[in-house]
Amino acid sequence: MTDPIRYEPLEPTREAEALALVRAVFDRDVAPGFSEEGRATFHEFVNLFAFSRRPGEAFSLGAFAGDKLVGVIEVIDGHHVALLFVARERQGLGIGWELVHRAALACLRGDPPPTRLTVNASPNAVAAYRRMGFSPLDGERERDGIRFVPMLLSLIGFDAP
Repeated sequence: MTDPIRYEPLEPTREAEALALVRAVFDRDVAPGFSEEGRATFHEFVNLFAFSRRPGEAFSLGAFAGDKLVGVIEVIDGHHVALLFVARERQGLGIGWELVHRAALACLRGDPPPTRLTVNASPNAVAAYRRMGFSPLDGERERDGIRFVPMLLSLIGFDAP
């Protein structure tokens, strides 16, 4: 029997574990589609921040199986998904969707609440974001070697199921 997944704010004491998860999933699943510049830019971005020290309206949630971190989402600016990563062995089980759902509900508690949740999805994650209800805003772009598709999830009428 597998441990049930619990979702909670990511504590600063779990940051090293979260960053290791993000790096491992990125390196295995996303980096092969990026240029050397893009891989370096992403690693620099990840190394320059700590989840608990983001300025402004930022928060992170973790998904835990027992004591093991198996997923993480970081939202910045009160409405933008900066990072969403799920351990490979737990992908396809709804953990990403649940993290997005919980993050959206947390965003809606803002004053004023945002009307949308945005993400710059890596090309290999576009289908997953579509399944979660996101729609592309534009075609693929590239900035500093990072390939992404800007997407949004409308929060108008968004509520718990």
